[in-house]
Amino acid sequence: VTDSRYPCSETDCIRLVALQAQEMYGNFSPNGPFGDEFEQFLPGSFEASAPLKHQVMQEYESLAGMDKKTAKLEYLKYVQEWPSYGCQVFPVSPENNPEYPTDIYLAVNARGVFIIDPPTKEFLSEFKWDQIMNWGNSDETFCLVLGDYLQQAKLWFRTEQPLDIKRLVEAYGIRIKKDRT
Repeated sequence: VTDSRYPCSETDCIRLVALQAQEMYGNFSPNGPFGDEFEQFLPGSFEASAPLKHQVMQEYESLAGMDKKTAKLEYLKYVQEWPSYGCQVFPVSPENNPEYPTDIYLAVNARGVFIIDPPTKEFLSEFKWDQIMNWGNSDETFCLVLGDYLQQAKLWFRTEQPLDIKRLVEAYGIRIKKDRT
C-alpha cells in the first residue's frame, strides 16, 4: 500500500496507517511514535498534512487494546476486500480501443481482468470472469474476447508479456469455470 501500487482513498489511508502503527508500536500514546517518520507510513499519493495526521492519531487511539497479531490480521482483511488485491499487473498498450490512454495496466486476479490507468490507479474497466469468453496471444499482443454467444467484442493489447498474461488468464479462467460446474 505504501508504494502506491494499489488505489487508496483517504479513509483507507487513515485506517491502514492506524492499524500499522498499532501492530508496530502497540497502544496509542500522546507522545506517539509519529515524528518525522509519519510520511513513511503514507501511500505516495498522500502528503503528511496536520489534518491527516490528526485523523490517523484519532483512529490509532480508537484501536487501544488490540494486540499486534489482531492489528496485522485486520490490516490484511481490509486490503483483501479491495478489487485490486492479489492482482498481477502488466504494462500494455490498447490496440483497438481509443477510449483508453496509450499506456495502461492490465491487471489479473481471481475476480477478473481490470484495466487501470497507471498514474491515477483508477479502474477504467473491469471484466468479471463470466464476461470473458476467450483469450489468446500472438508474439506481441494479448486478446480478450468479451460478451456472450450472441454478442462479442475483442480487446487487443500490445505487450512484451503476451504469453505470461495468457497463461495467467488461462489458469484463473479454467479454475473459475471448473469451480462453477
